[in-house]
Amino acid sequence: MPDNPKTTDAKAHPSVKILIASHKPFRLKITDDILTPAHTWRSLFVKEYQEYKRSGQSRTNHNMGAITDFDYEWMIRNTIACDSGDNTLNDGKRIGGIACEFWAYNNYEKLDNPDYIGSIMHRRYFVFNRDDYKELILHFDRLSDDFLDRIGYSPFVVRNVMAKYDLILPNLSFWGKNRTNYQQYKESHCSTKELDFCIAAVKQDYPEMRECVDRYFFNEHMGYVLDMYIMKKDLFFEYFEFLYNIYSKLKAANFDSTDYSIYDDRAYAIERMYGVYMYYLVNYKKVSYKTLPVALVARTDIIHNPKPKHGANEIPIIFCADGNAVDIASAAIASIMSHSSTVRHYSIFILSSGVSEADEKRLKLMFEDKPNFSLRLIDMRDYIGENNTFMPDANGEYESDASYYKLWLPAIFDEFEKALCFDCEIAALRDVAELYDLDMGDNLIGAAGDTDLFVQSYYFHKNSAVTKEYISETLKLPSPYDCVQSGVMLCNIKAMKSFDFIDKCFAWLKDHQNTMRGDQDAINAVCSGRIFRLQTKWNVQWHIAFAIQPHFALPLPSTRVTGYLPQRYCDDYIDARDNPYVVHFSSAHKPWNEPRQPLAEVFWRFARQTPFYEQIVYRLQEEQDRIKYSLRRLLKNKRRVYRTLNAITFGLSKSIRRSIVAVETEIDLLKQ
Repeated sequence: MPDNPKTTDAKAHPSVKILIASHKPFRLKITDDILTPAHTWRSLFVKEYQEYKRSGQSRTNHNMGAITDFDYEWMIRNTIACDSGDNTLNDGKRIGGIACEFWAYNNYEKLDNPDYIGSIMHRRYFVFNRDDYKELILHFDRLSDDFLDRIGYSPFVVRNVMAKYDLILPNLSFWGKNRTNYQQYKESHCSTKELDFCIAAVKQDYPEMRECVDRYFFNEHMGYVLDMYIMKKDLFFEYFEFLYNIYSKLKAANFDSTDYSIYDDRAYAIERMYGVYMYYLVNYKKVSYKTLPVALVARTDIIHNPKPKHGANEIPIIFCADGNAVDIASAAIASIMSHSSTVRHYSIFILSSGVSEADEKRLKLMFEDKPNFSLRLIDMRDYIGENNTFMPDANGEYESDASYYKLWLPAIFDEFEKALCFDCEIAALRDVAELYDLDMGDNLIGAAGDTDLFVQSYYFHKNSAVTKEYISETLKLPSPYDCVQSGVMLCNIKAMKSFDFIDKCFAWLKDHQNTMRGDQDAINAVCSGRIFRLQTKWNVQWHIAFAIQPHFALPLPSTRVTGYLPQRYCDDYIDARDNPYVVHFSSAHKPWNEPRQPLAEVFWRFARQTPFYEQIVYRLQEEQDRIKYSLRRLLKNKRRVYRTLNAITFGLSKSIRRSIVAVETEIDLLKQ
């Protein structure tokens, strides 16, 4: 449907109020008096909070979540209580955000009698700068500081639009050519009895809307949803006289909701009355209107950076782990617990892009009998916006990777002096308090040399020339042996903040998009000259001895690295591997995929101490199944090629035939 602007002169600077309905604090930078946060369930919220303070146990419902002191103070200070004053339809969570609109209907003067009034929610906003977008929803990850700018909102824009239109609505939602508005409701809810009642009530009390109701619910395949609008004052009062009447009748009917789910216990039928009434205004009363897309925001919570709680005895330990690597991180945590001091407090933080509820519960089991250990999960989606640059993938698109999370440490842990940062694939065989207590001076980070890179840059390695040139020209380091490995780091948070570590690292990544080692390259380039060199024992890369391919037979496995490193680095690595402080399961080789390799037993020793052991074993089985499937496909393709070649070259020599048979036999053995 096309927009329908006014044809007569309008008030140039109308006053506008837009209620933002919410039941919890949300992160939005509001600097004007148009956007007005409104608390939907204030009385229930206060009751739950008081119960929590009295008993120490939160009994909040699934929508509200646990109420903290911060939540309570923020809501009281920043929102209007929309179940206070004259509001006779105070039904709390049953009517959701409509409670705020009912409050405005009964208490309009408390909003300074605006010429226009609107209703949105803390996760849903009108987008004013996308007139070309005809779908209903634009998805945003979070409420960033510049969110309102990104959706084109400003007081000037809103007043300018409302000077041209009497009504702003969301774009129509299309259900499909075979689904009407009524059919869509029927498929989405356990019963239509409340909707049927409301439809009948509208037809009885508003005969002028009968045709409109039938057309909207039983013929139209598009509808107005989300209960969002900005409308002229007189339209608002007409609409809520209608809505107040229908909801009063629905409430008096007192339908039995015993068998309803929590979802269906909401008064969704009354929300559908919003759609039919807006349809009536647009198509029958011919009001001037405009439709806009809606910004749906996934993450609205206010971010709380962690704070030190245990003085000088506290050791902050940060793990960077994707959500699917929490089971691996649990083994690392178990290893730290096994070598911890009883007089120190170890604060464990896991930076991830989301941990499942089941995995979170398993993790917390590990901390139940550890009074000097604490756990906090930090969702990096709260910090990483939609436009941050990371390592490009094969298509040139930028995507997040857990290893890049460490670049955000000064922003997240801004109240800490120092911290330890580990990749999740490590095992500590010594108290990490010793590492934390090292005096690193005014250096930015402490890290051990990257033995794997040393091997790759040695003179007869096939890629050594390229590696050396990259280190010299791109990283601007005098030697490959100046490079450190970022999987184990001692971080001087205070120095990193004053150094503008985050901005410099991401600026470097933006200028060098084809990196060899992503975040590690940025750290080496940016922090050059201010890196405290750790002993190799603090970061023993397990794969060095078995993953490289020697050029000649060497008598002992422990000396396989002797042909690949200068003697001083070779001796240092062998000594560290024989007496490691931290084993780092680096590279593509992993102990859960290659349990027979040296030092794999270190990982499995601690994996058995976690609630994730069976999950890790299942991961191993999945990987083996994937390999077998790949080999079966390889076998099938190889045999097809061999049969074709044999048909083309019928007179192959016996030696070639024997070679083909040998290859097929080897594949069969791998398959087993």
